[in-house]
Amino acid sequence: MQSYKNNHVCDITGATMRAVDYTKHAKAGPLQALAFRSAACYEPALEGLVRAFVSKGFIDEREKAGQGIGALVRSAIARLDIEEASKRKWSYTKAHSIEVARFGYTMAVEAASEGMTDAICNDPKLAFAGGLIHDVGKTFIPTAILVKELGVDFGWFTAFRDAPLTSAERRIMREEHVAIGTKYVRLFGGGPHIRTMLDMVGLHHVMFNGENSGVPSYPSLIRGMDLPLHARIAKVADFVSAVMPRHYRTNGYISSQDSALAYAIVAAGTELDPVSVRCFITGHYEASPKQAAAIIERLAHPRGQEGVSDIHGARVYAKDVVRTDPEFLGIIQRQDLDKARQRDNEMDGFARDFGLPPGAVRSN
Repeated sequence: MQSYKNNHVCDITGATMRAVDYTKHAKAGPLQALAFRSAACYEPALEGLVRAFVSKGFIDEREKAGQGIGALVRSAIARLDIEEASKRKWSYTKAHSIEVARFGYTMAVEAASEGMTDAICNDPKLAFAGGLIHDVGKTFIPTAILVKELGVDFGWFTAFRDAPLTSAERRIMREEHVAIGTKYVRLFGGGPHIRTMLDMVGLHHVMFNGENSGVPSYPSLIRGMDLPLHARIAKVADFVSAVMPRHYRTNGYISSQDSALAYAIVAAGTELDPVSVRCFITGHYEASPKQAAAIIERLAHPRGQEGVSDIHGARVYAKDVVRTDPEFLGIIQRQDLDKARQRDNEMDGFARDFGLPPGAVRSN
């Protein structure tokens, strides 16, 4: 499904996505790196510097913004396609967003087939659009924060290459990309489905059980089934994509889509909505909703939030318990290829509408 070698992730969705070279992804220049390393020692200064960068970006963007979801998604894709020094600045973020769009669309179609009611059940294309734009706020965050692990190639600045984010940087990264994303969506007007886009951008990091889920602009206590289905689906799609190996996540517990699904099952009912995880299973494998629900209930972490919060232990549980479960193994060996081809054809049409090249979202 996926290979990892020399800072490359190949074939993210199992098919045509090109290799992403993380050593060339959104590198900060040396002056920006120095400014942010200095400001990181004093949180108010760091916040002020970030907001100055963001404000400039919004001033430039406001003049170009159109109206409606089509304009919103095309503009977001254009931001993800920014070239800098002869490279795609946001190559990984774009690949991740396309993957989230694919997963979200598949789950929305499954939810609709089960008779669920939500905007994305009536029009699954909205789930695809929401996935494409869910991380657009990151494109306004200064690259010195966003990819600190990659550092810069300039003399002694390479010392910052593997430096971890400070607690202030992590908080700003986590909260600001969501808040900026919702502000960006609002630039494109108040059409009938803009609220759905706002939810998918603004709530895609909210935990199902409400633990550690406060995000700007939205009620911090919203949780469980009070979360709209489209937001719960966006969270699962983002989770499954994000836990697969990247330049900063090379452990052997999560090495493929199947292993990522195992980890999602571990977190079902705590961080993730079990219904959305069930739709992921039935959307990708030959399993009935009843069978998928039973697997999730039986294999979710027995210690609940305490077990999931122990990240190392949760990954071991996903590998040693879920990935070796005979029923789980039986399901992941039966991918529904006919269903995948049908949905690929449908998403190809959406991709053209949003300015993506043919085949950009195909799984095979």
